[in-house]
Amino acid sequence: MGEGRDAFWFILHRPASPENLGLCARALKATGLGRLVLVDPPHHRFAEARKTAVRAEDLLDSMRVELTFEDAIAGAVRVVATTARPQESREALDPRACAEALVRDAERGPVALVFGEEKRGLPNRLLARCDAIATIPTDSAQPSLNLAQAVTIFAYELRRARKSRMSPFSPSRVKRGHSAFSRAATREDLTRLRALARKVLLEAGFLNPQQPDVILDEMCRLLARGGPTAREVGLYLAALKKLAPRG
Repeated sequence: MGEGRDAFWFILHRPASPENLGLCARALKATGLGRLVLVDPPHHRFAEARKTAVRAEDLLDSMRVELTFEDAIAGAVRVVATTARPQESREALDPRACAEALVRDAERGPVALVFGEEKRGLPNRLLARCDAIATIPTDSAQPSLNLAQAVTIFAYELRRARKSRMSPFSPSRVKRGHSAFSRAATREDLTRLRALARKVLLEAGFLNPQQPDVILDEMCRLLARGGPTAREVGLYLAALKKLAPRG
């Protein structure tokens, strides 16, 4: 697959319909962007998905299948969740703004768009773990779209934003290296930091033991928005290790 496919991950969390999976693959093939990643699918009827993946069977053959959400996003430098549900205190991006932001972030490493299963969408606990949320504006009479339709809209906007970014009239881009000093922090790096911060801040009495993740998730999203490097996350880890309780 080309660089564009590897740079943009379309993560489907527990998709129920093999027909939808095939249509998602077809949408990504048509736009030339995006790699499919499945999280804990309730079935493995991938042969049925091939019926609707017209000339996009190669994307089904190359998709990743992960058991957990954390495994699926581990290598991404930015993770955006899609949802039709309003979220308190979090402003949702529309597909165009989301795509423009992800195309910029993709210059540092792979970026991920996460879609929930067809009936219920993403659970709130996973929405909270994502760096941002995006919503497709719809009429109140029909507030949600089919999974494959939603994937198609975001894939189209990514293609549009990437083409604009690569235009000779767009501002020149500064390419960042991949040394230990400049490599962008991935979700795997941030997850390690989050786990240690949770332990230290609980011990210090800063986090509410009954609901520690509410404030912790907000703090982690703030850090992620800054686009830290792996070295910068490593500095926080080193500092927290000095503060961590012994034993």
